[in-house]
Amino acid sequence: MIVICESCRKQFEMTQEMLKEKYLGAMYTESYYICPCCGKKYIVAIMNSKCRKLRKELMIDEYKKELDRINGK
Repeated sequence: MIVICESCRKQFEMTQEMLKEKYLGAMYTESYYICPCCGKKYIVAIMNSKCRKLRKELMIDEYKKELDRINGK
């Protein structure tokens, strides 16, 4: 995904590898990325353990659907 930094106005390709997670305490994590040009931090999401569990379940369902599609089911 192409994004434009609000701080330095530079355009860059946002990749999954750029997405970082930081433990905030009390079972909360912050997902964020940092502009490679100026270093501005952009928070994408703050999740608790229930959100992370639901996200994991959704990812597993998507993987199963993709495997079924590949295997012709």
